[in-house]
This record gives sequence, C-alpha cells and structure tokens, in this order.
Amino acid sequence: MNRGMRWSRGTFSVLLRVAGQFKPQPFPVAGIVSGAFGIFQGDKKGPASGEGSPRFSLVLVPSGGFLYTYSRQIDCKVLAEELAPLDVAWSAQDAKQITGAGIATARALLRSGQRLAPVMIRGDPAGIAERHRFEVV
Repeated sequence: MNRGMRWSRGTFSVLLRVAGQFKPQPFPVAGIVSGAFGIFQGDKKGPASGEGSPRFSLVLVPSGGFLYTYSRQIDCKVLAEELAPLDVAWSAQDAKQITGAGIATARALLRSGQRLAPVMIRGDPAGIAERHRFEVV
C-alpha cells in the first residue's frame, strides 16, 4: 500500500447529472487531492448539504468520474492508496482510456471496496475501463 500519498486541499470537477441534460456535466467541488485522486464530501447527487449521514466520494480528478462512495473519508484514502501504485492510466481524461496492466487488479479492488465500508452498489463495477462510474445507493 502506498502510504506516501500527500493530500492537499483543492477544487476539482466531478461529473453530475443535471436535470434536462443527457450526459453528466462537470460540477466544481472542494475537497482534497493527491495525484489523480480527489475526495469530496458528497456523492453522485452533489456536494453534501449537511443533512443526513456524511458521504465521501473518491473520484478521478482528470475525468471527474466517481470510483466509490463511503461514509468515512479515511476509507476513500485507503482505497486511493491501494489503487495509486497500480500500472493504470489514472490520468486519462477519457474513461475509455483508463487502461493498463493493473486494470484487473484495480477492478478487483473496486469490487472489494465493500470490505472497507458497507455500501450497496448498483451496476457492474468490473466495467471501470469502459465506464469507470458506480451508482451508489
């Protein structure tokens, strides 16, 4: 595990569905960033409003795509630390270009993310190279 990741405050865009738009649109959020990974308080519905249980989302900053959403920020950091050293093109701006020798391991880590924090995932997490987005309920 890459315990050498340094996180700093930053603003980055995530892809959110906007009413009336077919494709998700970039939406700026404030959070923390380390390399190609960003974490913000919120989920696919947008930044947290302060109501309900806290949610933290791990995203790929270059593409704005969601990787996983947890109830604790530390779980996002742990997953990022497991993903970062893999031979994967994390800096790709197009989700279809997220490839590399470590993509199978990345898919397995993303599927096993439930072991870090219990969340329900809808969809096929194995499609990260093609979609690299997850629907979190």
